[in-house]
Amino acid sequence: MRGRYGSLRRMLWTVASSLTAASLFAAAGAVPGPGEAARALLAAGGVTGGLVVHVGCGEGELTVALRADGRFLVQGLDADPERVATARETIRAAGAYGPVSAMPWDGEHLPYADNLVNLLLVSVPDCRAAAGEFLRVLAPRGACLLLRDGNGDLLAGFGQPVDDAPLGYAR
Repeated sequence: MRGRYGSLRRMLWTVASSLTAASLFAAAGAVPGPGEAARALLAAGGVTGGLVVHVGCGEGELTVALRADGRFLVQGLDADPERVATARETIRAAGAYGPVSAMPWDGEHLPYADNLVNLLLVSVPDCRAAAGEFLRVLAPRGACLLLRDGNGDLLAGFGQPVDDAPLGYAR
């Protein structure tokens, strides 16, 4: 039990201390471009590769920018089919389709196996998915960042502990 909460505290501290990266833009009165926001969010999540999922991907600009380099696969999810179509066009126009994709989402259940997602970005203010669903899909050392909007304005973050069973699961 002690290990679980210690890891969670460490992850929350890592995410909280990294919040300043995204907050620097707001303090300067500047709205970051998708590339700057993506770099700040990847740093805040503390991931160096793997699967990044952007829930509420909107038009897809931030989703494309999250690709960053060859270490990430990125998938955008959105409940609005028109926004998914727009995101797909944005991804195609950037020449990123394949390592970056977008698909419709039911708004509640994430279409991933347990412990698969390295970084989960949630840009949906009225998201109906429960925090337990977010934790279910997070890989060990994975992080979930809750965003105010699709521009990368960070509200909060939490992570999956590494030295205990995933939170919410019985041994």
